[in-house]
This record gives sequence, C-alpha cells and structure tokens, in this order.
Amino acid sequence: MINPRNWSGGHLVSNRVKIIYASVGESGEEITESCNRFLQSLVGHQPDKTADLIYKLSESIQKEGDESVPSTEETFRAWWNRYIQWPTYRNHPEDCVLGLNHWFPKTAVSLARNVVLENSIALPGSWNDHPEMGDNHEMEFVDETEESYKSMNLIRDFLEAKGWQLALPLEKITLEVTRAPAELRRDFLSRSVSVLDEELQQLLGQVEMTIGGIAPEVENLEELSNAEEFLVRRMFGEKVNAMAMDVGVEGKFKQQVDETTRGAALRFGFLRKRNIMDYMKERVDKFLERSLGNS
Repeated sequence: MINPRNWSGGHLVSNRVKIIYASVGESGEEITESCNRFLQSLVGHQPDKTADLIYKLSESIQKEGDESVPSTEETFRAWWNRYIQWPTYRNHPEDCVLGLNHWFPKTAVSLARNVVLENSIALPGSWNDHPEMGDNHEMEFVDETEESYKSMNLIRDFLEAKGWQLALPLEKITLEVTRAPAELRRDFLSRSVSVLDEELQQLLGQVEMTIGGIAPEVENLEELSNAEEFLVRRMFGEKVNAMAMDVGVEGKFKQQVDETTRGAALRFGFLRKRNIMDYMKERVDKFLERSLGNS
C-alpha cells in the first residue's frame, strides 16, 4: 500500500509503474513516427516480401490451435531467417549482438489479424499442409495458384493504399473513487492512490505493447534524411558502399550510412550493445572448447 505521507514526486507510483515508464520513455510520439517511417519504407522497398509475411501470418491466425500449422512466432522467425541479411546472428557489428525485438513481430501479427477480418481481401478458405517449422526452416514461397496470388496482390494493394501505421493509445485516466461513510479519510486517500497506480499500469502496459522493444535512450543519427529507409535497404542485403553512393561520394558517406543504420537497428531492438561480461564469458567458453578438443 502506498503511504499518502510520501506524496511527493516519484513516491506517487509503484516500482512496477516506474519500470514500465523507463521502458517506454517520456514520449512515444517520436518513436511511433520512426516506426511508421520504417514500416512505410518496408512496404515501399519490399512490397512482395512484406505481403508474403502478412499472407503467411494470416494462415497461422486462421488455423490457430492446429498443431500442424506453424505459430505466428515461428512464421515470423522463418520469414526473418529467409529474407533478412543484416542484422542476423551471422552478420552483425562486433560490439553488438541480436536484440530482443518485440514491436515489429507484434505489429505484423496485428496487421495480419486485420487482414483476416478485411472483407475486401478474399483469403483462401483452406491452406496446404506445412511441415514443422523450426528456427532454420526455409519458408516456402506462396503457392503458385490463382487464388493465393490474388490474395497476395490484394494484401499488397491494401498495404500500399491504407498504409501500415502504429498509433499510441489515448493517454487519459478518469477516476471515480468514492469515500465510504465509515471509511477513514487516510484510507480513502491511500485507496485512491492504489486505484490510480493500477490504471497507470494498464495504460502504460498498452503503450509498451505498442512500442515494446524500442530503446528510448538510443537516438538515430541525423546525417541521413531517412535512417529507417537505409536500415530497410541494408536489412534486405544492400551493401553500405552502394547506399553511400546514393548519398554522395562513397568515401565521405560510407561511415555515416554504417553508423546510421546501426543506430536505427539498436533503437528498434534488432541489435543491442554487447555486454562486456557476456563477451568475456563467450571468449572463455570458446577457449575452453578449443582446449578440451585438443586434449
């Protein structure tokens, strides 16, 4: 129970509220705008692969509960392993490791659920059986049937026409807490603070569900006008040298492209800074493995 005598600044809320607040930052508007630029670039540069992802996720959603069909999590992971070339577990900056990204797969699944409910998109009534899908399963392309490709085109048109946008929940709390006739005023005040704390947890939890996995303390560099577009291009295999040539003289902008895309990947949770202790443990484990193998 929160003590009303501590009503000053941070004492108004619980540690749980503070933890969620720290994860989402002071304002989510800049973050959602950056996410929306990323999604717009994804649809613009990779419309077919993006539609393929939503098509596959729609399949998983339509047959949820069927153990023969991969889950949405497995489907997203298979799509990532098939198409994304940077950052991956094989190719990332030496001082970084893959991050625990949450917002991108969640928004993709959310969009797929909207597509399943969209009357203008005629998804196939039945889907082909799929083998079990593990981390390294190579996801097959959409079957070459008239029905499936019609659905793919409808999904692509839907993405291009209506966009793919994140929106933060309305941050508004209205409390109606009434003091009982026999209730002590101090108990009423304490109960009011508890109710407010619960409401804050729910509200910030909705914000976290929208932009969870994005580091608010990591800022995108401003050298390039659209860091998110360069990140998308690099993720799908374009080389830093080629992208730098689009900006200007290669030697001048190569480092900026590299640093900007790395900064964007860190912010979105695709990468995270390598912990020095984890790095040292990894080195020790490899040394022991080599030593034991040679003994």
